[in-house]
Amino acid sequence: MKQFIAMLAALVLGANLSLAAVQTGEKTVATENTATAEIVLDANPTTGYSWTAFVIAGDSVVLENDEGVYAADATEAPVSGAGGKTTFTLKAVMPGESLVQFTYLRPWEGEAAETKIVLATVGEDLSVHTMDVTEGGVYEATVTGTADIENALLLNTETHGDIIAVFPAEMALPNEGSKVIIYTNGVMTMSLPGIVNVLAWEFAPNPLARG
Repeated sequence: MKQFIAMLAALVLGANLSLAAVQTGEKTVATENTATAEIVLDANPTTGYSWTAFVIAGDSVVLENDEGVYAADATEAPVSGAGGKTTFTLKAVMPGESLVQFTYLRPWEGEAAETKIVLATVGEDLSVHTMDVTEGGVYEATVTGTADIENALLLNTETHGDIIAVFPAEMALPNEGSKVIIYTNGVMTMSLPGIVNVLAWEFAPNPLARG
């Protein structure tokens, strides 16, 4: 059984994701075979809300502008309070994976109205592939013990019950009993418990509420 779980963990760690586009708001931006990827998000600055972004894990991409570039929607006549789109550009740096967090909030408020987590996968040719993993790759959990895999912990999540989380060798691990939020590449094995590969983690509650 231990050998079977270890084999599944290796499959997760070595998973080669094939992602071609990201759906953001009303626009799908194809990203295959490009050195950059655009993330386009609905925005309305007249409400006081604006998007900001930062890379929370990985060195494979950088943001050209952490506040993005806003453009109002085209209308036949000026419309008071009309919204538009904020575009962020991710630039490839090296092959690998990065997680980027996009947060929609008023600067003077502590909680976000919406948060998105996007996985950016950079190929050997520096092509950029992106996928929204906010729902399928982020887990709130309690650390319940260690697992029979190196650098792995057993977690109890709110959405998937018990899972095994495999951490990078150089990453510090949370203590048993800690409530954490883990960020993954969205891949989970079909084993019981499922196994995920952790790209980043933080203590809960998350200071930025997810939408």
